Amino acid sequence: MPLANNWDGNQLLVSLAAPDAARVTQYLRPVRLELRRCLEAPNRPIDMVYFPLRGIMSVVVASSTRRHETEVGVIGRDGMTGAAIVLGLATSAFKVLVQTEGDGLCLAAHELSQLLHDSVSLRCALLRYIHALAAQMAQTALANATGNITHRLARTLLMAHDRTEGDELRLTHEFLSEMLGVRRSGVTVVLHDLCSRGLISIGRKSIVVRNRPGLEAASDGLYA
Repeated sequence: MPLANNWDGNQLLVSLAAPDAARVTQYLRPVRLELRRCLEAPNRPIDMVYFPLRGIMSVVVASSTRRHETEVGVIGRDGMTGAAIVLGLATSAFKVLVQTEGDGLCLAAHELSQLLHDSVSLRCALLRYIHALAAQMAQTALANATGNITHRLARTLLMAHDRTEGDELRLTHEFLSEMLGVRRSGVTVVLHDLCSRGLISIGRKSIVVRNRPGLEAASDGLYA
């Protein structure tokens, strides 16, 4: 299948102007995004940049002791990894790992750096996405600071739903607890509460969204 035919799976690539799309195409390669694969590590050189077609990536921040970590952002078919490269840096302060497996397109970080150097319009387009990602991370900080576990979990499910085809989310209780920085038992209690209210149903290693407006209400305004 021609590579260009796969682009409609990534909204950021689709949004590029035709000349920039043509420049990027020659470097992109298909890649499988395996569950829990680490795409970026804190303070380590970024070798590859990924544009997901299917699947969700978690942007995770950790304490200096590595004893505490939490999810501060998500990346799916709406965007890309490698924000630091777009900003002219070689490393990131965050870890990026695959939350739900899928596939995507990738190119080497040095290739993207060269493309950004050659095209002002491409650099501006990707910087607009970085701004949107920063706004999302600010909303996450607000949710973490002011929301209870129900608000935060409802928001997490909605954000995953935005980046998933269909209503089934391949998320486990364990992974949700890790990303929210709470106990697994607390996640289980809230999921069963949302299920009893008819907002979701719970399967084996999956959650199905049944009532999205109700789930948005359960986020108490923290989903945006």
